[in-house]
Amino acid sequence: MKPLLMNANSSNYLLSLIKPTFLKVIKLIIKQGTMMILRIALVLSTLFTLSACSDAAPVPVGECAKVVAHAKKVLGDKAPSTADMTKQCKEASDEARGCVLAASKAMKILSCDM
Repeated sequence: MKPLLMNANSSNYLLSLIKPTFLKVIKLIIKQGTMMILRIALVLSTLFTLSACSDAAPVPVGECAKVVAHAKKVLGDKAPSTADMTKQCKEASDEARGCVLAASKAMKILSCDM
């Protein structure tokens, strides 16, 4: 058996074997990093959504007319009937009414616990 000698051709051959594997590893690391960033963004957006109305002041049942009027203004033509909204408002908690009153977009109203 002849001893294996390293020359320019053999080192190029070794590099040609290692390079694709190395690139696959780098791509995998980048992909995993991107997935981690997406997971962090998802968690943060979920926490933000859940806590979006936690700062809202509680609103008593007596102010349901004000809450319904605000909800109709924000929801526009997608708003349910005033009677249905008033019924929901009276059954909701003070915090949920406060959440609706603090919401400035339809998606925030949908996140309220009505």
